[in-house]
Amino acid sequence: MDIKRPLRQSPSLRPSLERSTASAGGGRQSPAVVREQLLRDGLQPRTVSPTTLRADQRTRGDALLEMQQVLEGERLNEPTAYGSTVIRNPKDVTSNSDWDYREKRNEQAKAQVAANAALEADALRRMSPADRASYLAVKARLSDGQDVVAVLSLQKLLFSGALPGAQDGVNHGRLLDHLASVADGTAQLAPGVSRDGLLQSLVQELATPSAIDQGPKGTCGPTTLLIELAMKNPAEYARLALGLASPSGQVTMVGGQTLTREPGTEADDGSGRSTTQRLLAPALQEAAKPEAYDNASDAGWGTWGKDLAALHQQLFGTSEVVKTAETPAQRQAVTDAVMREARLGHQTQLILDVGGSLHWVLVVGVEKKDGKEYLKVINPYGQVELISPEEVARRTKGANLPPDAVARTS
Repeated sequence: MDIKRPLRQSPSLRPSLERSTASAGGGRQSPAVVREQLLRDGLQPRTVSPTTLRADQRTRGDALLEMQQVLEGERLNEPTAYGSTVIRNPKDVTSNSDWDYREKRNEQAKAQVAANAALEADALRRMSPADRASYLAVKARLSDGQDVVAVLSLQKLLFSGALPGAQDGVNHGRLLDHLASVADGTAQLAPGVSRDGLLQSLVQELATPSAIDQGPKGTCGPTTLLIELAMKNPAEYARLALGLASPSGQVTMVGGQTLTREPGTEADDGSGRSTTQRLLAPALQEAAKPEAYDNASDAGWGTWGKDLAALHQQLFGTSEVVKTAETPAQRQAVTDAVMREARLGHQTQLILDVGGSLHWVLVVGVEKKDGKEYLKVINPYGQVELISPEEVARRTKGANLPPDAVARTS
């Protein structure tokens, strides 16, 4: 079985390049529906309309709820041609709405940043003077770049506890340390790498990993691992990006393998990807298998389960169990194993037949809809989807599972 090129920017994989924020019925969701979703995400807001609150009544839950609607998009119910349903479709981190004051999203982000001022000040008071100065330097650089959505994303990282953050995979720094090094110029960058573009991409993708987008390249497998890395160790994600953006263009992963920047990925290559994805995804694709990868032509695209398992070992220092599925019985067994791991909160890579092409997605959990369980996945085209176990059993070609998953099947 040969891995085929994933579909690129098709209506089935990307319902709208403009990323509509309307609900399935054409309007905004009711407060009750928004609150229900928020509670599923583990937040505890006082209201779903924080703009009606005085500043002293506003909580971090209120702020994070509003941020979700802007950064992740409204809750959707859009069926795809390959059996899943898109429930979130965040704007690309390169969207014009980040800085264009005529855009509604820009207006919403600006209002939220201002409304969060008291909460932000309270969080900063709890920081050390050095960390406070670093945060303000990052915020100033983003503000100077007129990227109000990136500023809102920075606030999300602060409110969610990602800043200052834990150490990266090799104890070279925390997320705040890495972001500040970009903002203040300490981090040396290769000619052609945009300092503002790198900072804006890092902040937004780490605040909203579901917005990470492989673009028109066949790098879905490595991109799912990047999404997982952004969720589990944002400081390591930033460290790798800064290493590839450096003059040497090289950085060593946790497992000891060296990543090397692909030629032509320093500056805009016309792919529409963010600065970070343009640097990271091609380098990981190259490192994933013996066959060389060419970013310009996309030659060498595609990855097998064993390729991703080896790359996972390098990125996280942990192994994976590779399961392939060719027969109905094998597909059902893989589906059952993935469901079991998802219920336990374990992330897995799942490969699906999406209409003649094979495509990797990242399973991030289970969600109930109308009393039935669905797998919640992040599609590396930058959207969140629900897919039923029955559909997975029809379409899966395999999965990469945690090393102890086999013991849980017995």
